[in-house]
Formats: sequence, C-alpha cells, structure tokens
Amino acid sequence: MGLEAARWIVCSGAGIHVGSMLLLVLLVVAGSLPFPAATWAAPAAPAAVNATPAAVNATVLFQNSVAMLREYPSIADTAGNISLWPRTCRFAGTEPFLQVFVTPTPARSRAAVLIIPGGAYSGVAVSIEGGLVARWFNQRGISAFVLVYRTPWDNGPHAPLQDGTRALRLIRIRAKGWGINPHRVGIVGFSAGGHVGLGVSLHYAHMFASRDQDKCMTSELRPRPRPWARLWFSRTLTRPPDFLILVYPVVSIGFPLLCLGLCQKMLLGTYPDPLLIHFYSLERHVTPSVPPTFLLMSRNDPCVPPSHSMLLANAYRDVNRPLQVHLIPGSCHAYSIGMCPLYYDNSTQCDCVLSAEEQTWTHRLEAWLRLRRDIRGS
Repeated sequence: MGLEAARWIVCSGAGIHVGSMLLLVLLVVAGSLPFPAATWAAPAAPAAVNATPAAVNATVLFQNSVAMLREYPSIADTAGNISLWPRTCRFAGTEPFLQVFVTPTPARSRAAVLIIPGGAYSGVAVSIEGGLVARWFNQRGISAFVLVYRTPWDNGPHAPLQDGTRALRLIRIRAKGWGINPHRVGIVGFSAGGHVGLGVSLHYAHMFASRDQDKCMTSELRPRPRPWARLWFSRTLTRPPDFLILVYPVVSIGFPLLCLGLCQKMLLGTYPDPLLIHFYSLERHVTPSVPPTFLLMSRNDPCVPPSHSMLLANAYRDVNRPLQVHLIPGSCHAYSIGMCPLYYDNSTQCDCVLSAEEQTWTHRLEAWLRLRRDIRGS
C-alpha cells in the first residue's frame, strides 16, 4: 500500500471518528431519546384503479402510477449497490452494478430473482422496471437484484450478456450471506432486458470459457468451454437460471419491426454481421436445458409484436420444455407491474391507456410463483 493511500485511510478514519463524536454531542444536547429497534414493513399497495373490462381513464391511471412511485421507497434509500466487476476494470459509459433488495429473514422464501430492465439497448429503464419490480417481489418474500448493465453502443454487442451472466454468478456465490438458496435463483426480464435474460439462459456456457471470468471480459465472445474449464467452475455457478420470467420480451433480432429496428441497431450496429444476427435470434438456440418459463405479452404491443413470443413458444414445444404463455388484451408496452407507461419523460398524461388485464397481469405471475412454491407459505 502506497504512502498516499495510507494517508487517505488515516484521514478518512479520523474524519469519521470526529463526525461521530459531533453527532453524539448534538444528540445529548438536544435530549434525544434512543432510537427504537429498526423494523421492516412492506409498503402499502397503491389504491386500486377503477377499471372497465376494456380500458381505464388515462388521467386516473396516471395519478395511480404517480401514487405508486411515491408509496414505494426510493431506490437510493433502500438499495445497496455492489460493483459487478473488479475495480481494475474500466468500461466506456456507465459502470455496471447490482442494486440489492434482500427480503428480511422472517418473510424470506429463500428464492431470489435477477431483474433486468429494458430500454431498447439504448439505456436501462431502472425507474419503472427496476426498484418497483424488486419491491413487488420483496412483498412476497423473494429477494431481488436489479441489474444496471452496460449498453452495447459503447461496449460492444456482448456487454449486456456478459453483465447478466456475471450478475447471476455473483448472486449464487454470495447466496449464503444473503440467505438465498443458490438453486432457486431466477431471471425477470422486460422488453430488451427479456432478450438479455433469455440470452443468459441459452448462452451461459459461452461466458464461462476460461479462468479470465474473474477478470475483465473483453468485447469478444469466448468459445465454448474446454474440458479443463468445465472442471474449473462448479456446476452451481455454470448453469442457467432456475426459472425465467419474460414480460413483453424481445426474442429475435432478425425482426426489424417498429421498436425492434432500434434494438437491432443499438445492439449490432447499422450493418450487423449475419452471424451475430443468428446468435441473438434466440428462438434458434432453445435447448432442453432451458429453465421453466413464464411468458407474457400484449396482443397489440406497438413495439414488440407477439410473433416474437410465438416463435419462442414453438421452440419450447419442439424441445418439450415447460412454458406458461399469457397473451393478454391490450396495446401498450413498458407498463412494468401494471403502471401507466410514461416512457421516461415528465409528461402528465399516459402515452398509452392500459387494459384491465395489463394492469393486473401480476396476479397471473403470483399464481405461477405459488405453483412453483417460490412464495413463502404457498
């Protein structure tokens, strides 16, 4: 350790000590009473929207979404962030990290999910598909981890896949400390995040090819593991997630339709390599090792057509793997856990009017999780 580093540590420690003493003096002077023991309580559910079977009033739905944002604790106040890669790694743009939402012990089911928000590969929609979704799982006894991944525009097309694989492995490595069963860790993916999550489930073996996994992954895709590499990583760390939840997911990059044209351009560039198009058209890579999956889409989604999910459903059928498909009435995208889609701006109106099924789709997911016994008490 260098002299400058030692000085910094000493000065930092002294500053913390002085700050603690000043805080103690202020509390004594003010006659403050001891703080009560910290307790955890799940935030109250937002008020139900008075919906008709077809649609709801846009103004009412917007007010309900704002109330939901206010009633749930903010991410900055409740989530501990942990780095995804060693500090020696340097990436272009945002550093990837995990936001941790661990369920307290009394309510814990020992299951966990890795939440991967969407964003059309041009950003990460953490505001609507991150912390709010994590709190929904926390209320049901499931710990959650929100992945803020690198965008491919700055770091190459494989960066999100590398970050997703790394995050899944990190959760399993630290599962004991968080009170999680490493054999009950799933992935929840929205839109482009669903594409990342499905890619992690299908291409996980490519990311565990050598001992360099603990170092900074390059932008190049690594080959399939050699026999010695298979011995290096335990089976617990080198396998796909235990279950998969895909919500209005992108599946095939070979479909340049509407929003998917943006996804393809942001992921692979203006003139993509045909081999990369094949690699990221995930319906072509479904194998019998794919985990049990919950799949939900809106019938008239303006960004990701339901044909994507139908391609995936046919692939699951061909390999005889469990898949629960929900094609619900509606014409919206990016509605998270049933919120008004604001599309990341400060608008005071909904960009889309949600159907009753789009608002309440989480009931279907909860029933599926109870059937799998991932929710405590089920």
